[in-house]
Amino acid sequence: MSLLKLPVNGTMFASNVPVAGQTGTGALSPFTVVAPSANEVSITRFLLSGAAITLDGVNATVTLANHLNTIVGQQVTFSGATGVTAINNQTWTIGAITSTGVYTFPCTLTGTVTGTIVQEPVFTLPWGLSIVRTGANAIVEYNSDNLYLNVNGSAAAPTWKTLQAVSVIGVVPSDGWSVRLRCSGTTATTFFSPIA
Repeated sequence: MSLLKLPVNGTMFASNVPVAGQTGTGALSPFTVVAPSANEVSITRFLLSGAAITLDGVNATVTLANHLNTIVGQQVTFSGATGVTAINNQTWTIGAITSTGVYTFPCTLTGTVTGTIVQEPVFTLPWGLSIVRTGANAIVEYNSDNLYLNVNGSAAAPTWKTLQAVSVIGVVPSDGWSVRLRCSGTTATTFFSPIA
């Protein structure tokens, strides 16, 4: 005798979607993955200009009037940095939040970061397929050169290519590492739901 798994109404989308630093408990660990209570993740984050970054070869310290990061494990990227351009486009995972205006993340880069630095929140999409509805605040990107693995910095920043533009609905594949949702726009809401 064999058992067949029959579909059940209401189980198309994955429950308790794992998103680094999104919501929940366990926020003191730098790599904690916590689960939202719903199966649709809503993201209202947006870009912030005017960040200052100092590098010591071990950590990067970011100072911004109010960076809006609330949980260790949240991810960010930067654009507009000069001097040390490898800080741009990489996905950085926040290791410590000192105050509402200062946080740090592991980074082996050294030098002086200059320019008009823009902080852009990032959410790495989980493995599988997701239905994504981007608002004016975000785009979906993929990395085809595999440099997303350089988590602590390198001489070359990864190349991210737009997979889904702002204000679009689509199905997005992800390997759990090289596809990200980047909040590169202004106030709006983006949603994604991984398919179970």
